[in-house]
Amino acid sequence: MKYLYFENNLKIKFGYIFFYLGIFLLPSAVSISVLLLLVASGLGFLIQEKQYLQDKWNFPFLIATAILIISSLFNSFFNNGLGNSNGIFDINSHIGLFNWVPFLFSFFGFQAYLKNANARKKCSLLFLAGTLPVIFSIVGQTFLNLHGPFQTLNGLIVWYQRPIDGIMPITGLFNNPNYLGSWLMIVWPFCLASCIQKNISKFKKIISLIFLILIASSILLSASRAAWLAFILSIPLILGIKKAKFFLPIFIFIVVLTLSIFIPIFGSNTQEFLKELIPIEIWSNFSPSNYANDISRFDIWHNSLSLIAKNPILGSGFSSFPNYLESQIGVWKGHSHNLILELMTSYGIPAALLITIPFTLLIKSAFQKIFIYKNDFYQNIFERAWLISLILLTLTHLFDVTYFDGRISIAGWILLAGVRNINKEKLLKNP
Repeated sequence: MKYLYFENNLKIKFGYIFFYLGIFLLPSAVSISVLLLLVASGLGFLIQEKQYLQDKWNFPFLIATAILIISSLFNSFFNNGLGNSNGIFDINSHIGLFNWVPFLFSFFGFQAYLKNANARKKCSLLFLAGTLPVIFSIVGQTFLNLHGPFQTLNGLIVWYQRPIDGIMPITGLFNNPNYLGSWLMIVWPFCLASCIQKNISKFKKIISLIFLILIASSILLSASRAAWLAFILSIPLILGIKKAKFFLPIFIFIVVLTLSIFIPIFGSNTQEFLKELIPIEIWSNFSPSNYANDISRFDIWHNSLSLIAKNPILGSGFSSFPNYLESQIGVWKGHSHNLILELMTSYGIPAALLITIPFTLLIKSAFQKIFIYKNDFYQNIFERAWLISLILLTLTHLFDVTYFDGRISIAGWILLAGVRNINKEKLLKNP
């Protein structure tokens, strides 16, 4: 019995080490992080108090996993002319499963390390600490003209550091500015929470403020409209409507200033002055002429729905949408710019609903507990930040898909695992 007790403690100890190290390395060394987090998730299965099938929230994900695999096998034989069919050995058809199946199980394993508010706060701060290499890469790319890609360990770790024309859009060590924007969007609420929290030393307060400035500046320089929107939404969500009243005039000022660049609200001279004052990389991101030759989101979604209608039950296979869109209108897009539609086109409506419905219900339940039946604001600040981080990430995936970058998808499932544990806890109503 003593041996078994020691063995279980050893599993817990190593599980936490792998989990924490995996989170810290996630943005900068994703390949190593994935291995650490998968091991941690496996150990999490062994040290959980409840068994996997004792939690009702695992059932829809388990059924979804079965449908994903069936869909992948079916489409490897019958791909409806959207690619080359190589039967069960069609690796390209099956590779998309790695974006979902491991995480549908890791969702349960990760919960072992996110059992309470203090554990989630530690992980929040680890997300922030792990962002430090990202900040270094941004500084190097923007001010020191350090361009990659930089590789080590035979390509196991790659920092892309793409060359930029001017000051934006920066990518940092990511492959794409939207991926960078998504990562910064995930950690931004934690950054706000670390600055707002009480009873910390002046040194920690200064470090938090430095992070706040650096991450806010990086979000701006990423030129990611989704990250900009999340940046704006996060402030009233974190602070609450009453505490964020000061932000409304600032928001109105930003909107009017942006409109003034395209519409001469204050005259043509002011319009030209603003165009010269504000870097073109910022305001051109909202210019309709910048997207005149591009297909609209509505056209992309319309074609996505057409493909879903052709194969509603098992989908058309992983990455089928780009080939379909090109065959219809001669334009190539890597995905359908909506994660739910992307799931439906690839694996069918049932699999998509079995993943998105419980995902949404978990967020809804946690929102009610944290924002309606909540404890003291400052005591609860990191819980708010945790949920807001997941909400912002979810909302942006209605208009774009950065999920297929492993850092973004893993972070999302870790956040969801934490939300599941928030729902397990009892939060007292305010008196």
